[in-house]
Amino acid sequence: MAFKSVTTSYFDKKFSKLTNKNETFKRQVINKLKEIRQHPEIGEPKSHALRGLRGLHISEHFVVVYLIFKDYVIFINLDHHDKAYDPNTMKRLIRRLLEDERLLAALEISDITVDDFARFVTTVGT
Repeated sequence: MAFKSVTTSYFDKKFSKLTNKNETFKRQVINKLKEIRQHPEIGEPKSHALRGLRGLHISEHFVVVYLIFKDYVIFINLDHHDKAYDPNTMKRLIRRLLEDERLLAALEISDITVDDFARFVTTVGT
């Protein structure tokens, strides 16, 4: 069963910036996102300050960072490996999840309340 997926506003910005002039990389990213939707557990589970997140290399140097919540894969970050897992950036992105209108609207369509999601988000990185 394929999981549903939602991208955060930040992910969309990074995707546009990194793939704007590189069609080959764009196809690589799209194919990896499809793989993740089919088998979300393929990404490497992170620990410590990144606990609850998963990461999967798109290419040798670039990584997609995501989390799994119920039957959703939420794509959070797409960046160079050295930047993708920066704890300060990830803390900021995790806090922003509860402010991302499109993300929250997509979850509410599936009867997932903001409160349920907020409880889950507070466990990420702890």
